[in-house]
Amino acid sequence: MGRFDHAIGYLTVFWPKLYEYDGCIFVGDMPDEENYQSWLKSTEGNKKSVEAVLNHVHIVDLFQGNETQPTEGQIIYIGNVLKEIWSYRAKVEFPERDISVEFYEGTEGDLVEYQVTLFQNE
Repeated sequence: MGRFDHAIGYLTVFWPKLYEYDGCIFVGDMPDEENYQSWLKSTEGNKKSVEAVLNHVHIVDLFQGNETQPTEGQIIYIGNVLKEIWSYRAKVEFPERDISVEFYEGTEGDLVEYQVTLFQNE
């Protein structure tokens, strides 16, 4: 049975808002200024790295508290769909930017490593 609050939650991930801040593109929410500056400092000003870190989402984290464990196939399917959606969204919102969306598959048996992220190419 579906729930409206769950649907809204999933929509924020599957059709996220994209924000531009300090020349960077961010998924979902604007970064906290202190967190952004901290990452900018730790990456020696590499905004591509900052975007990749602040925009990454671990697929299993989307389903915290779920009674059943996902299969590797389910995680891969969701990750690939998110990659397609985020790529499309980025092209529509920022057609002049060279933006990549990557889906990183984890190692067999460690589903936590599967993640999707968005960053601009330099």
